[in-house]
Amino acid sequence: MRSRIAAAAVCLSCGLAVRGECRVEPVQRTANAVRVVVDPRIELMSIAQHIGEFRTRYPFLLTKDASRYRDEVDEAFQGYRTHEAVTLVSNSAAAP
Repeated sequence: MRSRIAAAAVCLSCGLAVRGECRVEPVQRTANAVRVVVDPRIELMSIAQHIGEFRTRYPFLLTKDASRYRDEVDEAFQGYRTHEAVTLVSNSAAAP
């Protein structure tokens, strides 16, 4: 999963996704007749919201519950808190 999110991050930061030159396929798993699909592009936006200023501006929109996944996201993406894409997401949240 992290490798697909990283691929999506590279595509977004290079502008490739906007031009349709980068394809990142959703991750799909089926167990007991339940199919779960995670789109790395949506996941990346959620991570950018979580590690950026979005959570301080709109705390009611993001969960405060602790989880192993949230801890892993914090650890894996802590170095990207000031990345241009995260800043863009944070600033767009502040726009009217």
